[in-house]
Amino acid sequence: MNNRLALHWQGASTKPLFSSLLQRRLISDAIEKTYGLTPDFQAAWLGAPLDLKAQLRNDGPFKASIQLSVVFHARHAETLQTGLTSVASNLELRGLRPQVSPSAAGTNGQSTVLMWKGQGQSVLGRWSVDSTTPNQISLQLSLGGASVSRLPSSIQRPTSGLRIRFDAKQLRDLGWLKATWPRSVQQAGQGELLLKPMLGHRSGQAETWYWLKGQLSLR
Repeated sequence: MNNRLALHWQGASTKPLFSSLLQRRLISDAIEKTYGLTPDFQAAWLGAPLDLKAQLRNDGPFKASIQLSVVFHARHAETLQTGLTSVASNLELRGLRPQVSPSAAGTNGQSTVLMWKGQGQSVLGRWSVDSTTPNQISLQLSLGGASVSRLPSSIQRPTSGLRIRFDAKQLRDLGWLKATWPRSVQQAGQGELLLKPMLGHRSGQAETWYWLKGQLSLR
């Protein structure tokens, strides 16, 4: 497995990734009906800072592994737990089997790792809930063979907007970098994109994504 990340997305909230879906009533209602994720859960999710990593794999059935860390305020603990319990029930109905990680068994309850296995007993994904501080709860999700690991405290997420680092070749190999991207991006080795929402009043909120300022660095 290549140790270099194909994609590293850090954001002050999950809104740039998920708001276009969750703010559509038809999709939001379907998510609540199918997985039991209530509007309160969806609102807490949209306001949570995130750190997403994607890594190319060549040692198994998956082309890439993904790890997502989302940090909730402690006041959302019950909403988070209720949502995960509902998702777990739905995954079991679809044939997946949960297993508590041996490394988490017998701990003080501050961290729980749950692995999900398919019919072939291969691990398809994991999630971990960790009380990182008295005021924060960290949810770690992984798919495609990535292990759940607590992010080091040295990682600094942007306080506004988002930061995206990428490896152009790996993204092309995954089919995530389409031909519509400029040639300079296609031929780059690595890149970094910084985006911040500009203050405006079109949406009636302090932060809006109608206007952006950004910077793209390639090397």
